[in-house]
Amino acid sequence: MFNAKVKSDVLKGIIDVTSPLVNEVKINITQKGISLRAVDPAHVAMVDLQINDKAFDEYKANDMELGIDMDKLGSIMRRASSDDVVSLEYDEESNKLIIKIGNLVR
Repeated sequence: MFNAKVKSDVLKGIIDVTSPLVNEVKINITQKGISLRAVDPAHVAMVDLQINDKAFDEYKANDMELGIDMDKLGSIMRRASSDDVVSLEYDEESNKLIIKIGNLVR
């Protein structure tokens, strides 16, 4: 289970930090927050990022890993304004992360 609501600026910050280095990341989700560690293809630079559950407006999660395509996430987040709240929900049946920005569902 993973349900979270967060301001779009937080997600855009994650994308801004990681997407120049890597196209895909594995996000580790725990009850205390999310973290990721990714190395660029040339093994020159590494991103090590941790976001505490307190950074989210709402946060409920069980321990799990999600693979995220940063280019796709970036294209979805371009539709969000800086004051939008983004809802993230993992659907276990379809094995997909559902992203809601206002009335937009991806």
